[in-house]
Amino acid sequence: VDNQSSATLHRRTVAEWGRAREEGGNVLPAWAMQCIMENDYPRPVPKRIVFSVAPSRNSGLPPLEKCSFTASGLCKIRKLAQHVETLLAPKTRRRDQSAPGTPLRLQFHCEEERLPESIDIASVAAFVWAKADPMVLEYSQA
Repeated sequence: VDNQSSATLHRRTVAEWGRAREEGGNVLPAWAMQCIMENDYPRPVPKRIVFSVAPSRNSGLPPLEKCSFTASGLCKIRKLAQHVETLLAPKTRRRDQSAPGTPLRLQFHCEEERLPESIDIASVAAFVWAKADPMVLEYSQA
């Protein structure tokens, strides 16, 4: 225990932590042990991510007037789809009068991989795009 404060300090080498874990010692929570033993630290989520949005080649959908976006890395594809659907609604209604009132449903792709609606933009940038260039997301009708 540090004499200057009430905080408990745990000073050990990685080998000592490993022995403590093998002996079944629960000195630290499991998530802390995972960080120490496997060098698996949570990576910070970027605050803002710049990306562009364009229609897929054969989608037949019009491009957006403003195709460059900046969003929180925690923003989900579902939220982006809702926003783009709102922006495209006036354009698609004028072009397709056969089904008035039918809501436009979009799906997004990155590097020709369909993105689930539940994935966040930071994960797409890190695991699907994985390039230094600005990310490009393509949309098509679901």
